[in-house]
Amino acid sequence: MRDIRKYLGWTLFIGLILWIGFNIHLHLLEKTNMMFVMMPLILFSSLFPVLIGMLLRLPRLIDEIRQNKRWAVHWTKLIIIGIPTLYVVVTPILSMTAIGPYWPFSFKILQLMDAHIHAMVGLVLGYVVLDSVKQ
Repeated sequence: MRDIRKYLGWTLFIGLILWIGFNIHLHLLEKTNMMFVMMPLILFSSLFPVLIGMLLRLPRLIDEIRQNKRWAVHWTKLIIIGIPTLYVVVTPILSMTAIGPYWPFSFKILQLMDAHIHAMVGLVLGYVVLDSVKQ
């Protein structure tokens, strides 16, 4: 019974965060269409999936913290998966700066934003960051 309440609580909490996030995204999209200022929308669209990925891993991390074991970072996972996904996540943000035209593969990565692959990569990054912290 305790597990049912825990899973239901986390599902409702993550659902609430998703609902709030989608409303913020719609508000930013509307403001972007009116004022032509894209940076807040791009920042939110890039970082919100990372937050959701972290929230998906958080319940298990809390259970691991309660076990009071020694902590370490799984560097191989963080480097092999984390760095390429971080590169994809920050590319839209950096494309709005002066370094954007010189950022390698930026045009191809920006094309992925329309296919929502960018959001999936952000989810993976958020999950991997918390999953790399091991006992």
